[in-house]
Amino acid sequence: MIDTDDFDDKTFQLYAGINRSTRYHNRRRMFYERWNAITISLVSVILAVGSVYQFTQPEPIVGFVLAAASAWCVIDAALGTSRKANLHNELATSFIGLEKKFAIGRSLSDDEYQEIVKARLDIEVREPPVLYLLNELAVREFERSVGSEIEKISLNPLRRLAMHFFSFQDFAESKFHAP
Repeated sequence: MIDTDDFDDKTFQLYAGINRSTRYHNRRRMFYERWNAITISLVSVILAVGSVYQFTQPEPIVGFVLAAASAWCVIDAALGTSRKANLHNELATSFIGLEKKFAIGRSLSDDEYQEIVKARLDIEVREPPVLYLLNELAVREFERSVGSEIEKISLNPLRRLAMHFFSFQDFAESKFHAP
């Protein structure tokens, strides 16, 4: 973690926004990687075992399970989870590259600041629309990492899953949006 004690407000806000973006895209990447891994491992096993069983002793329930597993694979393909995981990995890596520029441990000069803002905007052009609840979790994670006493957001399992698909605009008031 970079020591932010010697940053002026402008430098800190820029760093916080970039760090939040890194955390956000890492969360998105991990979600899509997990989804894809479940599809590949669990659903593949269900399809393989079910197909053999259905071939030897046909039963309607096994056919239903096979159809459900096949539907899961179709959803995975339609969502493009592997492609999305790669995109969020590239975005997180790009933001980490910007974070490295703060390793000097001091406030940025105006030229350095403008250079980083321009590079950040070049990265943000490739970003899909923000999911605000996920963004707020990344903001709070950053704030805790720099010593702020901020509470965690308690989420039920359904909302935790849904935050990867729906925006939840009520979390749009994060203070670490782009300067």
